[in-house]
Order: sequence, then C-alpha cells, then structure tokens
Amino acid sequence: MKSAPRIDERRLVKTLEEGYFCEVTHLAFAPGGEDAYGYLVRTARGSNHYLKIYSRRPDPAAFMVPKILNYQHGLAFAVYPFSGKSGLTTPFIEGNNEFVLALYPWIDGLSAAERPFNEANLVELGRILARLHPMNKEIKVECASEQFDIMRRADYMRVLEALPIAARSQNRYRRELAKILLPLQERLLRELADYEESARRAQAANAPLVLCHGDPTIGNVILSDADGKLYLIDWDGVILAPKERDLAHFGGKERDYVLRGYSEVAGTTTLNDAILEFYSHQWNIGEIADFGGRILFETPSDEQNAHDVAEVKLFLDYSGLG
Repeated sequence: MKSAPRIDERRLVKTLEEGYFCEVTHLAFAPGGEDAYGYLVRTARGSNHYLKIYSRRPDPAAFMVPKILNYQHGLAFAVYPFSGKSGLTTPFIEGNNEFVLALYPWIDGLSAAERPFNEANLVELGRILARLHPMNKEIKVECASEQFDIMRRADYMRVLEALPIAARSQNRYRRELAKILLPLQERLLRELADYEESARRAQAANAPLVLCHGDPTIGNVILSDADGKLYLIDWDGVILAPKERDLAHFGGKERDYVLRGYSEVAGTTTLNDAILEFYSHQWNIGEIADFGGRILFETPSDEQNAHDVAEVKLFLDYSGLG
C-alpha cells in the first residue's frame, strides 16, 4: 500500500517487542505492495526486518509453506516470517480493526520491478520455479487448489455496474475511473465471457497440479546485493495448480529465458495454451476488480487513489484492453 494505516505506532512497537522478544529502535512505513502495509523495523541488535501488516486474515499456508521449503528442504529462495510468541503471525487489534502481523528478514537488494533482471537472472528464476513445483509431493500443508472457477466474477461486475454512478461522484478519482472504463464497457464484458470460456477449456486440459508460488511477478522476486541470489517473497497466493499458474506471468523473451532455466531442471517443458489463456483472463479480471473495487468502494488516501488510477491505466495499456 502507498500510505500508512491509521494505527498507533507506539502500540505497534509494543506489540512487536512483546511478540518477538526484541527491542525496536526504528520503525518506518515502507510504501509498496498492493494487499498489505509494509514497515522497515530495526532492532537494538542492529538487524533490519520487514514487517507486513494484513488487514484481512491471510491463508496460514502463506507462512507455513515457505518455512517448510526453506527450513526442512533447504530451498533458501523461500522467504518466511520469524516465529514469535504466538507463532508465525501476531494479532494486532487497533480499535475495531483486527490486523495480522508477520515479521520477515530484510533482504538488501531490489526486485525486478525496481531493477530489471538480465538474462541470467531470468534463467535462474526458471530453475527456482522448476525446483519449487514438484515439492507438492513433499509439502503436506493444506493450501488452496486450482478449481478453474470464476470466483472474481461478482467483484468484477460490481465495479462495472457502479461506473455510471461513479461518473457523477464528488470523488474525483471515482469520476476519473468511470471516464476511463465506461467507454470500454462492451470490451470488458467480452473479457468476462472469454474468461468463462477459457475456464472450461483449461479444466478440460486435466493438467497435473504442482506447488505454485502463485504470483512470482517482478515485484515478488528480489535479487540480493549481499549474495547475488534470488529470493521469492509474498507467498500469499501459494496454490496447487498447473505449472502455467507461475509461468504465465512471463511473456516474450522473458518467458524464453525463464523456460530455458526451467527446462534445465525439469527437462524439456511445453506450456498448455488453453491454461495460459485462462490465467491471462484471470489476471485481467482481477486487476479491474481489485483496483477498481478499492477506488469505488473503499476510502483510501489520495496518494493510494492516485496510484490505483495510474495502475488501471498501465494495466489497460499492457493488457491490450484499453
């Protein structure tokens, strides 16, 4: 998120110190991410940590799966939170709001969103995903399983149906969103129909399910300046799904490089076009539902609203829907 949550930071520090047996000497909001709030935390021992604050209760698999991968199977690319007094997460109640805290090691480095990866980085990312995917045979943690359902249909339609009213809103960001999306209504409805049809074809492919990170996008892979290695963060979307769930995030030359590394580990690899199409449509539906829904139905800061409108414009451009 781009702006800090409305919480008492003194109480937050106290909760961290009690929950993780540490003395916090510095706490600073770190803008970034789309589904949670982030903070840089420094302790009296001189160590830096990344604090993630969830306003919605996340799936426990998001924490347990990377811990098992790293701690039990030696897959150091899987970043997991520290254990505290109450486990891998710590509850934090502020007024009527319930948050969940997860404290991670701080990785000195940049994501591909901040510094584009080169060919060697992308090949290595392919190797990492190829090592991750067959681990469903080893990981016994219960996590979501791909059903090829249209679970975001209602959220998507809620956004589209609210646009005529938003066009007359006193909120300038809602008016701007309506100005952007209303001329595209017919195309956006076709996108939903294409999504539903692609789900049927993807399900008919009957592809084997593997352990997927779920969202290995450019913002969730960090190249460490300390050791030159890649680290996968943000396991909130961990899921049993076809390998295309992860590999669909890459296109063009990037996909060629990732697949080269993937094939080095997993053997010659081909991708199912029907499943790739499903995940492409799923991403499109999710972007409109998430960013549009936050602008129309929530009350974020102007900074967050401006960011979300910009993200919608960027998305329409690169997706070809605009």
